[in-house]
Amino acid sequence: MRILKWVGLGLLVVLLLLAGGIYFLVTSPFIKNQIVERSSAAAGREVAIDGDVEIDWSLTPRIRINKLRVANTEWGRRPDMVSIDRAEVSIKLLDLLRGRVTLPEVRLIRPKVLLEKNADGTANWTFGENPAAATAVEATAPDERQEFPVIGKLVIDDGTLDYHDPTQEIEISSKVNTAVGTAGGAEQTTLRGNGRFAGEPFTLEVTAGALLALRETDKPYPVSVNAAVGQTKLTVDGTLQDPLKMSGPNLEMDLRGQDLADLFPLFGIPIPPTPVYALSGKLTHEGDVWAFKGFSGTVGDSDLSGDFSLDVGGERPVARATLVSQKLDFDDLAGFIGAPPDDKAEEEDDGRVLPDQPVNLERLRAMDMEVSFSGEEVLAPGLPLDDLQTKLNLEDGRLVLDPLSFGIASGTVDGRLILNGRQAVSSVRADLRISQLNLQEFFKESEFANDMGGTFGGHIDLTGEGNSFAEILGSSDGSLAIVMGGGKFSNLLLEVAGIDVAEALGFVLTEDQPVAARCVVADFHVRDGLMRTKTAVIDTTDTNITVEGAIDLGTEAMELGMEAHPKDPSLLSARSPVNITGTFASPEFGVDPGPLVARGAAAAALGVLLTPLAALLPMVELGLGEDSPCYQLIHQAQESKG
Repeated sequence: MRILKWVGLGLLVVLLLLAGGIYFLVTSPFIKNQIVERSSAAAGREVAIDGDVEIDWSLTPRIRINKLRVANTEWGRRPDMVSIDRAEVSIKLLDLLRGRVTLPEVRLIRPKVLLEKNADGTANWTFGENPAAATAVEATAPDERQEFPVIGKLVIDDGTLDYHDPTQEIEISSKVNTAVGTAGGAEQTTLRGNGRFAGEPFTLEVTAGALLALRETDKPYPVSVNAAVGQTKLTVDGTLQDPLKMSGPNLEMDLRGQDLADLFPLFGIPIPPTPVYALSGKLTHEGDVWAFKGFSGTVGDSDLSGDFSLDVGGERPVARATLVSQKLDFDDLAGFIGAPPDDKAEEEDDGRVLPDQPVNLERLRAMDMEVSFSGEEVLAPGLPLDDLQTKLNLEDGRLVLDPLSFGIASGTVDGRLILNGRQAVSSVRADLRISQLNLQEFFKESEFANDMGGTFGGHIDLTGEGNSFAEILGSSDGSLAIVMGGGKFSNLLLEVAGIDVAEALGFVLTEDQPVAARCVVADFHVRDGLMRTKTAVIDTTDTNITVEGAIDLGTEAMELGMEAHPKDPSLLSARSPVNITGTFASPEFGVDPGPLVARGAAAAALGVLLTPLAALLPMVELGLGEDSPCYQLIHQAQESKG
């Protein structure tokens, strides 16, 4: 027994000496220096403990490290990337002996973290200058939820997280704290921040579950995000099955703001200016693809629904979308042709009609896109539009709309439009076919509706360069032709232009009697934005009216002349030429007492006027059909000449 007592006393002395030695090592400068040296070597930057290291001994000892900091890069805004006034960690020794890290409590007092990039886009958190540091970070970062340390309680007291990125004009300062939630007393982690993002005021509030919940693989991890950049507001609410991999999301997203174009600094999606919008749907994530599925809402006065995805896994991000609008307000599309939407249009009128907003080539080249759009019903006061269908393909700044088709006036306009933004100055090719349009429908809500009529078709083939819709048309080359058969014009409409004009052309009729037109043809050659008439004829029962002149698409100025040629010289032979001048916004009509175009008597013959139109027969067949008056008249002219 005496021997056992001495052995027990010896063991006690050894344990006391061992405990004293451990206490001395932990609290002495030696162990602190070892921690600092090894950590600095691994990080490739200075890691310093400017205060003391303290320990409260028990089976669950509590370690306190005062004044811990990690140095920033040489180009950083502040000397330290991370600084913590005090870090307290308690650890279960028995679990540690079993090879499991269990931390009943982690407490960080006034932690400050600065994440930033320089002008070249290099981040201060990459540790790229030290391969060992990158390897260490990769090795210690948990890949699975169950690998995350067991943390019973995390307390962040008065923390700050700053983020600075001059390349994206981002300047954010956030407060980070943990709090006990009101719902069932569950612990939550909250982050509140504010600053500037892309030059706009920015606010952020994130509420997530406790860190302990990161290990609970059978339980979804709750997350709620409310962010605002300028007038753009984003709300995400739901759960993640695996928050470390951002997988298994069950998230609802609500996105709203004043202009979808404002999303470009946030997500890089090149969208033209739009009216106010509000969209809601499910947010999903799989691999490199984020998706906004089954969303619905409004853009201006139009409804919009569909699916949208963004793939960031390749060399260039790719956006894919299927979009549908049941009732599409045509005014909401103004931004897509370079005109400001109605709610953003300036009150000042510059007297121009063609949109002159520049194409943003930088945004056009930012990502690739594949979009299918369907507008089932188009609302356009003053325009008899029916529907709009198109497929959009954007690849490295080259935008193709093919097919582009919309119903109008019981007919169709279809073809393709190519915008090439790969060069410093963009170029456009438009190849559009016009088929079976009903003239009367353009006047159905006016007093002229019953006296207007005719079916027309045509072809537009133009190529131009410029950085706005107006510039492109102002430099365009190509052709434009319109053919109408079996039509009529309201005499009242001619009187609106001026009674002298109606008299000069011989249309002095009663108010309720329209002017019948068997065939109308306008064929223009376009060179450097100047449209010149090749052949322009209005064929009525007793008169052929010719039109000659030019329209400048660059200045929007017109200089056209109309002259009537009676088929029977005894009928109203004193008719005078009519001038059409002014601009698109303010056309002017006038009567020229002298001859506008010198023509011999034979020039009024139907065969001479219509024979040059033989080349337009394929277009007539496309637009009007073989039974149209124009088709018959042109064939008649060919036969009479032969």
